[in-house]
Amino acid sequence: MNARTSATGADRLLRPGGLQLLALAALALLVIVAAHLFEPHDWSRNAKGFIRTFHGPGFAVVALVFVSLLRRQGNVRLSYLYAALAAMLAGVVAELAQLAGARDADFGDLLRNAIGIGAGLGLAAVFDPALRARHGRFWLTLLGIATAAALVATFWNSVTSAHTLWARSAALPKLATFANSWESGLYEEADEPTARPIVRPADWPVTTDDIVLWAASTGRWSTFLHLRPYPDWRAYRTFSFVAASADKDAHELSVEIWDTPPSPDQRRNRFSTNIVVTPTPERITIPFEQIAGAASERAFDFEHVDIVIVSRRGEGRGTVLLDDFQLEP
Repeated sequence: MNARTSATGADRLLRPGGLQLLALAALALLVIVAAHLFEPHDWSRNAKGFIRTFHGPGFAVVALVFVSLLRRQGNVRLSYLYAALAAMLAGVVAELAQLAGARDADFGDLLRNAIGIGAGLGLAAVFDPALRARHGRFWLTLLGIATAAALVATFWNSVTSAHTLWARSAALPKLATFANSWESGLYEEADEPTARPIVRPADWPVTTDDIVLWAASTGRWSTFLHLRPYPDWRAYRTFSFVAASADKDAHELSVEIWDTPPSPDQRRNRFSTNIVVTPTPERITIPFEQIAGAASERAFDFEHVDIVIVSRRGEGRGTVLLDDFQLEP
């Protein structure tokens, strides 16, 4: 047995090519950690959410890079195993690094990383000449199907999130009409799980579409709507929406609009006003001068509006209809 065939994996890594591989792996780890710590403070919540969808796609690329480099070092199967382990280890280190920053470590992110790694390695394996020569068509077909499923799972959130960002911008001056499926990405974090689009009543004043949002209150200060709108309102002067009670009672609601502070150590401005809705639909109009009056230490930042919250003021149960959140000149 000669020195080449008896060399261990550690020996290979100590060779010039192996040292280059270790250096590239270290550089990749630094890039991954830096990407995990990247948290632009003044971006909208949906834009930040879009960044976070890159866990899967990012680690698919990382796995592809790792396996491509390892394939030059020797054993085919071990190359895929080492690439998977290295990519997962990088993901764990990056998640732990987040504990020191503004973001939290999340087991769900590790799961998304794993799916992305599987997709990347599967894609590499499907087109690997050595593996194609060793395995039959049936095995390659199964691998192709599994890889395709993993790729869809990996990129789906990124694609839908990108579409939501584009559609939200294209819909201006409308902020939410609840008539489009992509809008669920703007209010899916509402506290009330009973909030859902329904067909509008016959006497509804907005006739451009047939959908309104029905929301139920289950107790004191229940949130009817937690809306993440398009953030830049500078070209407009008024915010409005249509609201009505969905039952026979009048309900007092609280409407809040928050901005994003320019830095984490500053407090956000929180505008709040109270309205009463009855079974008769009514358009609620709030001029920006009224919103700006809520500013305390600094001016209200209409370029970085963060959240619109509609909640029940006080105790009790009830249902409301909400529709056509928009900005007006």
